[in-house]
Amino acid sequence: MDYRSPVLFYNIANCYFKIKEIPSAILYYERSLKYDPQNENTLANLKQAQKYISDNIQEMPKTAFSASWNSFVKDRSINFWANLSIYLMIAGFMVLVLAVLKVPDFVKKFSALLGTLFILIALFTFFLARTAKNNIENVNQAIIFTPKVDVMSEPKSTGARIFVIHDGLKVNIKDENNDWYEIMLSNGEIGWIKKSDCKVI
Repeated sequence: MDYRSPVLFYNIANCYFKIKEIPSAILYYERSLKYDPQNENTLANLKQAQKYISDNIQEMPKTAFSASWNSFVKDRSINFWANLSIYLMIAGFMVLVLAVLKVPDFVKKFSALLGTLFILIALFTFFLARTAKNNIENVNQAIIFTPKVDVMSEPKSTGARIFVIHDGLKVNIKDENNDWYEIMLSNGEIGWIKKSDCKVI
């Protein structure tokens, strides 16, 4: 049976951190945050664990819109968006009921407008819930576990080494080729590493 709980992942991460298994601690803090992105304890502990990483990668600047959208969607859990969608849908239909009752015309028009607005917003929050779910299910990030990894220019050991990364670093997975992942760092650098050098979040 596959158990996926932010609390379970958080506790596993704390155990790894106490025994100084930093890559494993970071991996499980990141897994916990997938399901509970705003948990302050997890965020604080992850920040502490990241202090042990030897790589200091400067993140590429994001546009204001991109940063705002990521914050808006990713900083809320699936349950938050799903529950909000349900509540808005129920509220919308309840308000629409007034439009068919024997009430003054201005109340009917207002009820119809407000009910429709609630339902449209409910559909939008349902889309956000699906987006949050896809962010969890899509395999697109990993933590490096090998102490020192040569990042290659192509998916084979005979390729040219373009840079080196170390254990504990989080990377984005762009593509895969047999036993290799194409990764991108937060500063935009791209290269290939062996799948055995990392674990997917």
